[in-house]
Amino acid sequence: MAVARENQVKAASEAASNFIEWYYKALRDGSPIGPFYVTNNSKYAAASTTSDISVNGAVLTGGPAEYEKLLEQQRTTPSGIVPASRVHYDVESWDVHVLNPNFVIACPPELLNPGQQRHDKDVDSRSSLLLQVTGQITYSAEKDPNPIKRPFNETFVLVPNWDALRRNAPRNMRKKLILSQNFRSL
Repeated sequence: MAVARENQVKAASEAASNFIEWYYKALRDGSPIGPFYVTNNSKYAAASTTSDISVNGAVLTGGPAEYEKLLEQQRTTPSGIVPASRVHYDVESWDVHVLNPNFVIACPPELLNPGQQRHDKDVDSRSSLLLQVTGQITYSAEKDPNPIKRPFNETFVLVPNWDALRRNAPRNMRKKLILSQNFRSL
């Protein structure tokens, strides 16, 4: 039992670390973030599952598309220029916990088959995670000697990307997707 728990913690930590690396790189580069959310996944869409996003207490009813518009505004200077280095997120710490080791919403039937032998890796891949991230956001204009720094705290509920568990899935496919996100900055 202790070995299974240790494997679960290790799998959760690896999934969280990979998610943080990819997600905050996308924010830094100005890449689209829609693919990180269940809203843009066909299996979750078929189950009528959408992403809940809250930014400083305001619920974004437009989901990831509305959040991307906010991020675009954040990166745009008054003259309309979007420099890559205008906004930078520095993750200082994070913590992850397994919420549900056997998450089943929108799970394909072949992964639910009780007669099929499951490996510990598959069970760990099916877990939902609670991830809390803290850090600093730096806002700066080009060659700004005094950039503005603000602390941020972000909480995610991450769920399995069922497409990543299918046979012959691409190696670099995101294993977890955002079901819920609460962002706060001072």
